[in-house]
Amino acid sequence: MNPIDESCDQRIDVSTQPLKITYDAETINKVVEIFKLPSDTSLDQIQIAAENRLNKMKEMTTTGLAHAIDKQICLNVNIDIQAPYIIIPYGGKYTGSENVLVANLGHLKIFSFGKRSSTADLKRLHEEGKTQTEIMEHLVKHAYDFKLEFKNLQILMAQSDENWDAAIKNSMSTDMHLLNPLSISFTYSKCVISDDPKLPHGKVKGQLPSIDVKLSEARILMLFSLIFSITWPSSEVQSNEIEAITVCKQLDLINCVYSDRKRTTQ
Repeated sequence: MNPIDESCDQRIDVSTQPLKITYDAETINKVVEIFKLPSDTSLDQIQIAAENRLNKMKEMTTTGLAHAIDKQICLNVNIDIQAPYIIIPYGGKYTGSENVLVANLGHLKIFSFGKRSSTADLKRLHEEGKTQTEIMEHLVKHAYDFKLEFKNLQILMAQSDENWDAAIKNSMSTDMHLLNPLSISFTYSKCVISDDPKLPHGKVKGQLPSIDVKLSEARILMLFSLIFSITWPSSEVQSNEIEAITVCKQLDLINCVYSDRKRTTQ
């Protein structure tokens, strides 16, 4: 939308409650088929087009950089998505009665920040007696205006009779967890200038705490059984199809034995 206060050219505000995304193999494969490159498309042609684009790039002066930032559409973004999680079911079809791999993406935030520089700022810096290097550093700092953060990530491998939904909501470590709840202070900054080779297109900054991964033999077998049970995109590669089916059946057998033992001990 176009803000009335004129503090920016466009503004996006999104706030959602937890999103549930279920992987459906048949749907995904059909979508991939739609967007698949034609068979006559050559990678060499794509590479040539990319090289032509790179050859057109040239370094900007401080004046050119300030002008590019000043003319760029100012987009104010504030997206807050609460705990989206992805469910990948055994066989690629979710009915609620199969083993599932659940990836909880935690708390996702995307937002713009800081005040963008302009040609007026460039003039002011010149009047203050700043050097060319100091002015360039100031402009480069304000050429990045988006941040992305993830918090409370976790991955679970659950059997059909296990309450993985409660485990995610409570954010407590359980036997189902492959990756225990993890909070990451992570920032991704996107450059608003796309054609200056001196400026990275993106910057990543953050702190990674200790990662608590749990890999029990039973959960690993369940995970591989699930992976081999799904028909993934790129079905053109068929060389290992027979081996994959064989391994899948073996893992399914082991998984059934594990389930029987679990019921016996309960």
